Amino acid sequence: MKHYTGLDVSVKETAICIVDETGKICREVKVPSHPDDLIAVLRDPAWNFERVGLEAGPLSQWLFEALARAGLPVICIETRHVKAFLKAQPNKTDRNDARGIAQMMRVNLYRPVHVKTLTSQKRRALLTARKLLQGKASAMQKIGTFILEIVKRTDKAKGFEVLPRRWVVNRCTMLLEMVISLGDFGPAGLRAGEPGK
Repeated sequence: MKHYTGLDVSVKETAICIVDETGKICREVKVPSHPDDLIAVLRDPAWNFERVGLEAGPLSQWLFEALARAGLPVICIETRHVKAFLKAQPNKTDRNDARGIAQMMRVNLYRPVHVKTLTSQKRRALLTARKLLQGKASAMQKIGTFILEIVKRTDKAKGFEVLPRRWVVNRCTMLLEMVISLGDFGPAGLRAGEPGK
């Protein structure tokens, strides 16, 4: 017999509802929102999962990747569709939301959302930061000679205290050299203009 699961994820706890192909609830449980805890419940050999539904949200990328790596047929679904489907329920609770998501998986009434891998997200963040720093370095070169003074407020006296220029220059130079050393390539030989996979 095939089984379908709905996961209603919140920051601390995730409500899990498992239904069979007739729509009968087989198990409902709340576990901490951590992949290991979810996998421990879903890896029971009694279940033959056809689909595991997970609503898109702040933790969905992390949980999606871990569940997919564990070999579960996880699907991240669009939030607006879930909201429209669950609007018909009289009481909005985590438990009822997990039930509704499980039923959506059972009747195949969902719109999947593409989830980027964590590696892709890290590459995109690094490339974005690199592009920003290169723009700043280019702007600084166009300005030419400039004087940069970093000041901090002191509690002892009125006004500001100028920090030593050497401290500022060393850190700025180190950061710019790091950006320039990346050249035309980002991490793992990825070109700066190429989208992450």
